[in-house]
Amino acid sequence: MKIGGSYHVWIDQNRDPWPSVAGELNLDTDSVISRAREIVDRISNSFYEVSQRSEVSNLGSSLPSRLVEKVHERSIRCMAVLK
Repeated sequence: MKIGGSYHVWIDQNRDPWPSVAGELNLDTDSVISRAREIVDRISNSFYEVSQRSEVSNLGSSLPSRLVEKVHERSIRCMAVLK
């Protein structure tokens, strides 16, 4: 996901993307950060729950579990940036 003109998952020392994102969305910065935290907080469990559905698990592929792992790793990095 592109945030503030960048796909990076860290805040550059000289540039905080959240005010720019909030401006583009015509929202206040605190609301945008709060919503981003909510999404990051829930995404790992959501991906895991979907991967456990029979439609997915019956495929017999390792891809869903690998995807869950990568999403979880990325969400940890995202949450660290949001704090």
